[in-house]
Amino acid sequence: DLSRLQPRSAKVGGSVEVTLHGSNLEGLTELRFTHPGITAKPVTLPADEVFPHSRMDGSKFAVTVAADVPPGIYDARAVGYFGLSTARPFVVAPPDSNEVAESGNNSTSENAMVVDVNSVVTGAVASRGIDWFRFKARAGQRILIELVAERIDSRLDGQLIVYDSAGRELDRNRDTFGRDSFLEIEAAHDGEFLLAVSDILYRGGGDHFYRLIVSDRPHVDFVYPPAGEPGSTQQFTLYG
Repeated sequence: DLSRLQPRSAKVGGSVEVTLHGSNLEGLTELRFTHPGITAKPVTLPADEVFPHSRMDGSKFAVTVAADVPPGIYDARAVGYFGLSTARPFVVAPPDSNEVAESGNNSTSENAMVVDVNSVVTGAVASRGIDWFRFKARAGQRILIELVAERIDSRLDGQLIVYDSAGRELDRNRDTFGRDSFLEIEAAHDGEFLLAVSDILYRGGGDHFYRLIVSDRPHVDFVYPPAGEPGSTQQFTLYG
């Protein structure tokens, strides 16, 4: 059983060292993805006096994403002594994505982590905790805030709340994309805004992880019609 990968994403054309977590992962030999352009090699330790042959370093793999892999969410499965594991999502981010890891003690609004617009924060909510962030916006700027959790197999049932610099609540949301939250705000004036991320029941831990996207870029809500046949030519309308 593969419960999660850490980290859970890589950029197009990039590489990352991934550690696997789960049960019955003995004798790992491969990490497979649903796109052939995502490849993985076991991270090994050199031979020494005790071990005359190189051996795998825990459950680590060096993952490489080819330059022609489209951004999106793909399945990953481990192969080991007990066979093929359950699948877990792995995110391939655009090559220009500003990926930021949650850092510091941002459990209070006073210690909110500063985030630039057009950034993606990778984090996890602690039990009975709230993750706080701070970002700046210009007057008239439309900011889209998206929480990606359920879509990457997180147990987080997320909630987003946005406050102005005086602490007044501007908007909140949950369950827009399944259990994932989405907010759109338009700044009335130049200033800073506070953003609170939490589970609706204030659960938390290592399996309550998320990707938080703060952006002013175009966003597609849905496409109509939502499907097409291979080899066909058809008109589609984008809404967003």
